[in-house]
Amino acid sequence: MEQRRRDEWRDRVVTRGQILEVVRGSQRLRVLVVSNDQVNASDVVAPWGLMVDRTGRAAAFQVVLESPDPLPGAVVRVPSVVVIDRTAIRANFGLVHPSTMRAVDASLREFLDL
Repeated sequence: MEQRRRDEWRDRVVTRGQILEVVRGSQRLRVLVVSNDQVNASDVVAPWGLMVDRTGRAAAFQVVLESPDPLPGAVVRVPSVVVIDRTAIRANFGLVHPSTMRAVDASLREFLDL
């Protein structure tokens, strides 16, 4: 059963703005996909994401998820970049609201001084 679930995600395209649960070792991480959909569809390049944390408070370069986002109250940690292994995806929590994605984009630009 576990192998079949892994295989289901192996060939799926992830989408910018999705919050996914990814397994890394013994940890289950929640990640917001920030790479563009052309990269996300590539067989050669892995999608990139930012950590989503349900604990702690928002600080500089972080964005709080609000309703109607998945996981309202959780925090997107902009400095915490994760390369997403498609075979490690365990759950899809859905897409964040476009205004949330704009806030994440703005925070990324500020953090990277772009």
